[in-house]
Amino acid sequence: MDKIVKRDAFHAGLVQKTAETCRVSKRYVRMVINAERESQPVMDTYMTLLEGNNKLLKQVKELVPFN
Repeated sequence: MDKIVKRDAFHAGLVQKTAETCRVSKRYVRMVINAERESQPVMDTYMTLLEGNNKLLKQVKELVPFN
């Protein structure tokens, strides 16, 4: 049976926001994330956005009971 690979919209959104913020292409951001290229400003921006989203999700989970 073939494995179905789905697109990760969350990751794609972070890549797009990072590319827009740093004024580079989405491909370049993906290459930096995959360590094919080195760019500290791009990596810092990506990690800051990722950390911010994680904090937001954590706060929402604390405020809204999902049970």
